[in-house]
Amino acid sequence: MLSRLAAPRLFAALATSPDAVVPLPLGPRRLRQRGYNQAEVIARELSAEAGVRMAVGLERVRETAPQASRDEAERRRNVAGAFAWRGTSLSGTRLWIVDDVLTTGATSNSAVESLVRAGADRVDVVVIAAVS
Repeated sequence: MLSRLAAPRLFAALATSPDAVVPLPLGPRRLRQRGYNQAEVIARELSAEAGVRMAVGLERVRETAPQASRDEAERRRNVAGAFAWRGTSLSGTRLWIVDDVLTTGATSNSAVESLVRAGADRVDVVVIAAVS
């Protein structure tokens, strides 16, 4: 529901539409604990609202410790190099990478770096909530 409510605001706020929407992946352990990836649920709705594909191929290549009790510097170290793109070419694409909550941006920044290395031209981070 939140994704459907947020979509019109996103389209109005961001200068360009994405070519694809990419959910921020969970690690296998965390996915087993939760039973679903909340970012994937949000991304699926946003891709439908935007009329674009949901691109799969961003992987968490190593498990990371929970971020909740860490300060910003610790969060950045914790997720550095934790993501890799293993999908089709991203050359020249505009992407939305989707997560549920943005705190320091450490996790999404690490993921964005891997998408840019894979050839994405522009990556906007889209979240449902931000901690200030």
